[in-house]
Amino acid sequence: MSIKYLNDAWNMPGINAQEKILLLAIADCSNDEGYAFPGYEKLLKKTSIGSKATLSKCLKVLKGVGILNSESHGTIGNGKKVN
Repeated sequence: MSIKYLNDAWNMPGINAQEKILLLAIADCSNDEGYAFPGYEKLLKKTSIGSKATLSKCLKVLKGVGILNSESHGTIGNGKKVN
């Protein structure tokens, strides 16, 4: 968990409550370099967001406004393809 990214998430303006709770959940999973690799199931459990579709929409918004960035990594995650 990165305190810096949790603090940044708490103070992030211009996002709704679901987007903020998702950002907090991701920040809670991040390392000090800002990398986080939580899966959908983990994020659904942490946030109590009702569906994978809603979670996906929130992620899309956070990426669209430049708060989050995703990069494909084929070698991280024990051989599983992760973003």
